[in-house]
Amino acid sequence: MDLATVALLGKLAGCFDVSYAYFEAAQRPPQVLAQKEWIEVAADDAKIEVVHYRYQGDQRKDHFHESWRQLTGGAWEQTVLGADGAVRYYCAARFLMNSWRCAVAGTPKPRRDTGRSDYAVLDRDSTVQITEGGWVQSERNGKRTADGRLVATEAGWNAYTRLGDEQCPR
Repeated sequence: MDLATVALLGKLAGCFDVSYAYFEAAQRPPQVLAQKEWIEVAADDAKIEVVHYRYQGDQRKDHFHESWRQLTGGAWEQTVLGADGAVRYYCAARFLMNSWRCAVAGTPKPRRDTGRSDYAVLDRDSTVQITEGGWVQSERNGKRTADGRLVATEAGWNAYTRLGDEQCPR
């Protein structure tokens, strides 16, 4: 595995103040959530596991998991799993500097929209930018019906700001 990228993904570990903000190009109000997360990173010869835990008060709960593996040719595949362990989506792209951008069509609706019936799948275009103080994941998503009709577009901005590890109870 590319050791520089392994070290880069290792920076995702620790305690973070996280804000999730999604803005839809329709009449819906923006969805904004702020929470604290503890993130664990473990690597072996085949993959890197990134496990996200969210806090409700001082209680830590599974949020989601990421599994990263390097493919032949240098691209990195990210597989995202829900708290229940089911695969939500996967995407493969190369890291350029501290950034990874990937697009994938037809993924399941995110948890924030499970109650919505006006669309069936999400086309994701996601960029992860890793910095010394945390990272940002920006998204440009298309919400589509089962027959492919575009219902809405959405912009997402997930900011992870590093905190001292002592600020996340374990």
